[in-house]
Amino acid sequence: GVGNSFFYGINAENPFFASMDIHNNTVAGISISGSMTMHSVKLINVNNCVSANITGNTIGSVTSPGSITYNSNTNYNMIYGISCYTQNSAAVNGNTIGSITASNSDPSGGCQIYAISITAPAAICNYNNIGGRIPNSIYTVTTSTIPNTSVYGILCNSEALISGNTI
Repeated sequence: GVGNSFFYGINAENPFFASMDIHNNTVAGISISGSMTMHSVKLINVNNCVSANITGNTIGSVTSPGSITYNSNTNYNMIYGISCYTQNSAAVNGNTIGSITASNSDPSGGCQIYAISITAPAAICNYNNIGGRIPNSIYTVTTSTIPNTSVYGILCNSEALISGNTI
């Protein structure tokens, strides 16, 4: 088990940076199990910078299953493909996200998967490929009797232009 900790594949977090550019990276082949704190798995995390440009990254796989798995036994878990929170603007374009599985064996627990989550006063989210052609490319498994499991393709908490994405 991992314990009470966080996992970030790529973490860019600094309010003093004017801009964060994250391009053409691959985050894949990851298996995590155990109890972790809420919001614990963020495969690409950009937090609290002025602006961000996240393009051309591959998270998991859209052609083969089982690339990223998170098995938890705590009351709640979340996994983010791309988590982007900026003070001004965010562009999340041309990324590929798939083959992500989150499971929770806690009877009162749940799972949430966010392929892309953006919070910025102005956001652009275009031409991302989420899921791919393999069955159950992004999914959750839980034994919970409480309905608290969700999967989000794109969640944007701001004014945004969202166009040309495949989910």
